[in-house]
Amino acid sequence: MKEMIKHIDATTKEWAPEMKKRGLKRFVSTSIWNKGDTFKLGLLFEYDTKEAFQSNVNFLDKHFYTLPKTKELMTMAKVEGSRGISVF
Repeated sequence: MKEMIKHIDATTKEWAPEMKKRGLKRFVSTSIWNKGDTFKLGLLFEYDTKEAFQSNVNFLDKHFYTLPKTKELMTMAKVEGSRGISVF
């Protein structure tokens, strides 16, 4: 989890301005420590329109998820949705 948080922090300056141009209104990451030894990382992306959401999904697919460090970290992650929040 700590490595993913570091990676997100290190790359935010690259992808956040582009996502804002595409309609991202707010981004929040949160650590969820709620099941014994298990931890979760929640990511919330907020948009005003469906088009902004879709544009940013496509952007993340091409520019964030293709980074070698992202791929490495995601191999260890289980991703699920919870009330509109991506949970790793």
